[in-house]
Amino acid sequence: MIGWPHPGTTFIATIVPILDEDMTSPGDAGLAAIHYLQASFPWLLLPMLAFSVLGSPLTYFFFIAALFWCCDVRLGLHAALLLGISAGINDTLKMAFHTPRPYWVDPAVTALVAESSFGLPSAHAQLAAGFWGLIAVSLRRRWARLACGTLIFLIGVSRIFLGVHSPLDVVAGWVVGLAVLAAFLVAEKRVGPRLRTWPPSRTVAAAFLFSLLIPAATMLALALQGDWQVPSSWAAAAYEQTGELIDPRNPSGSFLSGGLVFGVAAGMAWLRARNRTLGPVGRPLLLCRYLTGVAGVLAIWYGIGVLIAMAADGAWALWYVQGTLLGLWIAGGAPAVFSRLGLAGDH
Repeated sequence: MIGWPHPGTTFIATIVPILDEDMTSPGDAGLAAIHYLQASFPWLLLPMLAFSVLGSPLTYFFFIAALFWCCDVRLGLHAALLLGISAGINDTLKMAFHTPRPYWVDPAVTALVAESSFGLPSAHAQLAAGFWGLIAVSLRRRWARLACGTLIFLIGVSRIFLGVHSPLDVVAGWVVGLAVLAAFLVAEKRVGPRLRTWPPSRTVAAAFLFSLLIPAATMLALALQGDWQVPSSWAAAAYEQTGELIDPRNPSGSFLSGGLVFGVAAGMAWLRARNRTLGPVGRPLLLCRYLTGVAGVLAIWYGIGVLIAMAADGAWALWYVQGTLLGLWIAGGAPAVFSRLGLAGDH
């Protein structure tokens, strides 16, 4: 059980001064908020871990796959592209701000999970705001807005409770995530109809070039750090709590994001060129469709993951390949397999 003394203040009271804190550290008010949550609500550990897992990258692949294969192909396409773009922007901002996680600088914060990247802004909060915000906008139902808003909030709060983000990190993640979503919706409305008239070859070429901008932006932000190095005190504090080394200057996540954007766009172009569709099927076949597709997602995720682990440092190209294969499988490969297996409902 977590056993720090009650700080004698409410959670809301600790949140208010955060806007005045130094952007380069969690700040006293942010740390106090974490102390309060961990000390006062230890029984929330399992729910907070569950909401944190809901905001993890692999979980989003399961959700996107469900949208593509079982619900709405267009919504699945938008969700996948938005996820890749927003995750790439998050990596770039993390490199630009290069701020510590709370438990890297305050031994009184218990790290209930381990994280290796920089803190600001929270990727969990940002991706949740974008993904679930898109679902809420698309469904246009009051219950959907309420459910998605609740998920966005709880995923963000879980990261504060687990000691891996300050409230400022989470609020910044929400703001950036919603801003990226708004920009994406505007761009899709204005540019989307024109892009859908392009031939597949042009679409694939444009998607490839655009996808390279995502890791390029992160690498630029990393280069602008100059001679700055991660303080040894951060690494020591993180290792003492979790037994794991941190590597916040690793840009591999942006390569995965760029690959995902390229793979999804290329897979969708290939699918359209062959006039393949996913039609309605009964629930048993729909379940078989999803489970078959998910098996492919896991094979790619863990199969390429083994190669990445073997390559150790500098396996950025493999991260791009992993993202590309995942996108290709979800948008194009899996539907083709479904058609072969009689699960596509297109006959």
